[in-house]
Order: sequence, then structure tokens, then C-alpha cells
Amino acid sequence: METSVRASRWALHTMLGTFNVALGVESDDDDDTGVFVGVGVDVGSVALHGIMTDTDDDGEEWAVSAEMATGATTFTVFAADTDGSTDWGLGASHDLGGGASLVAGIAHNESVDETAYDFGISMKF
Repeated sequence: METSVRASRWALHTMLGTFNVALGVESDDDDDTGVFVGVGVDVGSVALHGIMTDTDDDGEEWAVSAEMATGATTFTVFAADTDGSTDWGLGASHDLGGGASLVAGIAHNESVDETAYDFGISMKF
């Protein structure tokens, strides 16, 4: 027996200077629907982003992030709430030149109570 699910989707994205906003809606044959809203703004060396979703399958979820560049170093922080658990992370990247960067980060996943760390060199060719 073969089944198929038909979905209808639409999305809108616009940029107004350094501010951007996105909106999306989807629906399928099972009457499952989802609404997705994202916003972002760049102010000088700082970028802020957020997204909120509300779906029949997963309920409400959100995520926010901030990034700040100071010379050759960029710092990043994020937080997200998925399935009722709040996850977070911090990171840094320092440009060494020639496509190489020193990178480090930490991220915590509350739903499985695990924290991951990384440290190393990233290379772009």
C-alpha cells in the first residue's frame, strides 16, 4: 500500500536595511499546520536573530542567537527551547589569517543533560 501526503507551503522574506523578517506557513493532508516567524538585525558588529515556530506536531519552539565581531575575533551565543528543554551554547573564533581560525565552543543539551566542548583549528581552502 502506498501513501502520499500533500502539503501546501508559502513563505515571505524581506530585508529593510539591516533588519530582516521571515514568515512561513505550511499545511498537509492530515490537517497538520505550522507557522514559522524569524527576525534578525545587524547593528554594527553585532548580529541578533530569533525564530519562533508553532506546529501541530511539536508545539511552540524558539531560538535566539547573538554574534559580535571585535577585530579578528567573533563571539557567538545561542539559546533554544525545543520539546520543553532549554539548550544553550557559547563560541568564539579567532582569525589567524590565510584561511585558518582558532575556534572553541561549549553547548549544553538539557533534554539529555549533556554538555559538549570543542577546541581546534578551522581551515578554509
